[in-house]
Amino acid sequence: MDTPNDKYDSPWKRAVENYLQEFMEFYFPLVHAEIDWITAAHILTQKTKKQDQERYAAKIRLLRILYQHQWDKQRIIDLFYILDWLMQLPEWFNSKVWQELETIEEKEKMEYITSIERIGVAKGIVKGQYNLLKTQLECRFGLLPEWASERLQCAKAKELEAWGKAVLTAPTLDAVFNKSDVS
Repeated sequence: MDTPNDKYDSPWKRAVENYLQEFMEFYFPLVHAEIDWITAAHILTQKTKKQDQERYAAKIRLLRILYQHQWDKQRIIDLFYILDWLMQLPEWFNSKVWQELETIEEKEKMEYITSIERIGVAKGIVKGQYNLLKTQLECRFGLLPEWASERLQCAKAKELEAWGKAVLTAPTLDAVFNKSDVS
């Protein structure tokens, strides 16, 4: 036989149902803020479906909020990965997000890009220089001979930059590679 006091968990269940948000906010403020942020990201993702400009603006707002919470580096990176996964944008908008991220980090005097990510960015820049120079050389001098392709593929950023300048004035393909002193 149950007495009224035997059902002691019922008031707790009711309290949790009615006051969970306040409970989390009071006892676990960091978790509460994170849950709120993720919920906002999810809602804004749904709200901005097929509206790239609005999604971009929402993504920037959420990015700024990440930094305002002054969470530790890893938490910001983890939450940004969620944000980036949820709120996918066309590549040119992603470039704008990257620029905004750099501005925010500069303003906040914090850099949340890992050394591995920096290496990836540097490799991407070199690949872009390579692609641009190869296109310029082919437009100017026609199909590249094997020796020129090999030199391009093995080139470092400084060499690509020097050859990129030389291609503008060199009269021959040989002159492009010989004209610039890269050391």
